[in-house]
Amino acid sequence: VVHKVVGKTTIGERRVDKLRLVGRVPLGNRKKGANAIPWNVRVRGKKLPAGTYQVTLRALSGGKPVELSTPRTVRVR
Repeated sequence: VVHKVVGKTTIGERRVDKLRLVGRVPLGNRKKGANAIPWNVRVRGKKLPAGTYQVTLRALSGGKPVELSTPRTVRVR
């Protein structure tokens, strides 16, 4: 799942990123322990414009998410 960081907001006393959903990227099946995932920085066939994005990997089983990774921030120049 790819989100674009569009600003900051405050929740309580914490400042967090304000996000807008960009889309999902199917990365295919992986064997257990395969952590290197190639991605050409495209969503729905179009290259992402410059900006800051948050990428979260999901493990699916039967089309339903069973596990989420820690969100990673990616900067596209």
